[in-house]
Amino acid sequence: GGFVCTHNEKTYHNFKHFISHGVEDTFDGIFNNFGFNFRMTDILASIGHAQLDRLESKLFHVKQIYQMYEDGIKNLDYIKMIPVNLALEVPLWIEVIVPKREELRTYLYNNGIESRKFLPSLHISNYLNPSKDNNFPNSKRFDEQGLFLPSGPDMSIENVKHVIDALQKYK
Repeated sequence: GGFVCTHNEKTYHNFKHFISHGVEDTFDGIFNNFGFNFRMTDILASIGHAQLDRLESKLFHVKQIYQMYEDGIKNLDYIKMIPVNLALEVPLWIEVIVPKREELRTYLYNNGIESRKFLPSLHISNYLNPSKDNNFPNSKRFDEQGLFLPSGPDMSIENVKHVIDALQKYK
């Protein structure tokens, strides 16, 4: 824990970015600085502790969501899920690769469905002094085509079905 006090506005903004992974806009963030995510308070720790009683049901639920998406979009040629090993990993987010990502995002948005792009590739971040000589094809692909579909431990099964139905009707 702890805190920082300053009268210097530049220092204030630097620390604000530092606690947000170095991202100014956390929705479509661009990494402007090096950063972490330090926001654990006593209250958040208490809430987290209380949530441990629900851990097994939450794990089951997010794995069920993942399986529903996997089954629902496996035959769609325009979208590919990033695989998760359900025996070893917890699929909190549904991550997909979509070559025409912005077209799909617009379609989903017009159908009342929010999606999020992957955060930009770190190797192009200004604070790392990017070089045009760097060749990271997978990073570039995720940056340009990566998409998070609606998901998470509190997402209802009905909403998952709605998203899958929309994805199956696309194109």
